[in-house]
Amino acid sequence: MHGFSDRFIASGRSVDILLANAGVIASPLTRVGPGWESQFATNHLGHFALANLLWPALTSGGGRVISVSSRGHKASGIRWDDLQFERDYDKWKAYGQAKTANVLFAVQLDKLAAPHGVRAFSVYPGGIQTPLQRHLDHDEMVRLGWFDRDGNTSVDWKSPEHGAATSAWAATSPQLTGIGGVYCEDCDVAEVDTGTGEGKGRGVSPWAIDPDQAARLRDVSARLTGSTRSLRADMPACPQLYAGTYRPITTGVPSGSVFTAVMAAAVSRTQPCEMAPLWAAS
Repeated sequence: MHGFSDRFIASGRSVDILLANAGVIASPLTRVGPGWESQFATNHLGHFALANLLWPALTSGGGRVISVSSRGHKASGIRWDDLQFERDYDKWKAYGQAKTANVLFAVQLDKLAAPHGVRAFSVYPGGIQTPLQRHLDHDEMVRLGWFDRDGNTSVDWKSPEHGAATSAWAATSPQLTGIGGVYCEDCDVAEVDTGTGEGKGRGVSPWAIDPDQAARLRDVSARLTGSTRSLRADMPACPQLYAGTYRPITTGVPSGSVFTAVMAAAVSRTQPCEMAPLWAAS
């Protein structure tokens, strides 16, 4: 990841759209790097690290960051007392936590990056049949009500093209000019889910857009990924990659996984820079 971001920043190109779309769902307990729970690491920390490294290119282009979440965020808020599921692993709660993190990531990033012309949004693409469900067997999907015993669908699945529509809309629509940090679904800004059941699961849960939780997650993520330098909120964007000391944590990483890139970013190095990216430091 460092190699890619170094080359990209050196090219002088800007990032107009950063789509944070890598993800896993309901996987068996897997630990990566220094013991991170893999759903939280893959779905959130990897995107956090990449956005940090590309920060100068995002600010130069006035880019938009699209953080792909899910209705699954309703399954769990952030488990501050057991972030890495050291106790009682539940694959659906782990997924819920990771998807909540995707929403909180956009909330805090937008708050701190908007003065620099960068806006962030989280989106729910909808239910789509893809290999994302590789960790779920047929019986479990029947229990979830997705299919009947004969394999007939019980859900109005979106096509991949329709599923991509909200991300594309959030990344490009002039309707979102001047706003950010919102959760979007079906090519619109979603309402807050009040829990009355009237929306049939639509909307965003209050805990996922709580500004205090968003700021806390930013600080925790910065420490976990190596960006631990403090700064003031009025500092301008740094023209270089952020400074920081990174521990080698490449052991135990699945070969060819999206997380390999994240781990590659976590090598021991320090780059001189007067200040860190505005939104990343604790």
